[in-house]
Amino acid sequence: MSFRSGQVMASADEIYITIKGKGGHAAAPNLTADTILIASQLVVSLQQIISRNNSPFSPSVLSITSFQGGYTTNVIPSEVKLMGTFRALDETWRFKAHELIRKQAKAIVEGMGAELDLHIDVGYPSVFNEEAVT
Repeated sequence: MSFRSGQVMASADEIYITIKGKGGHAAAPNLTADTILIASQLVVSLQQIISRNNSPFSPSVLSITSFQGGYTTNVIPSEVKLMGTFRALDETWRFKAHELIRKQAKAIVEGMGAELDLHIDVGYPSVFNEEAVT
């Protein structure tokens, strides 16, 4: 199936992630849950969900667009916030991806000793317009 501009619009969901853990001095990362490192690994891992679980013939994109944590050079923060968007054309894949995102985030964050707060704000669905009508 080929798509032309104006015929199709992907779904749009917003993703909000907060990673919480014991912060501390950067000289003693072994005494912390390094929320920056955890968040960094999570961002990379989430990209693999799309590229390794979805057909390349079913377009979708996950973009982490905000990474907020820390305020100085020598302190590992106790909290990091990530925000982003997920878009898909296939509604079945869309909700499967939501579950994969939740599962992957929980495994990484909790596996590295931190707490996860994840919210996916389900936005509008994908839209396919009939060419003759539009």
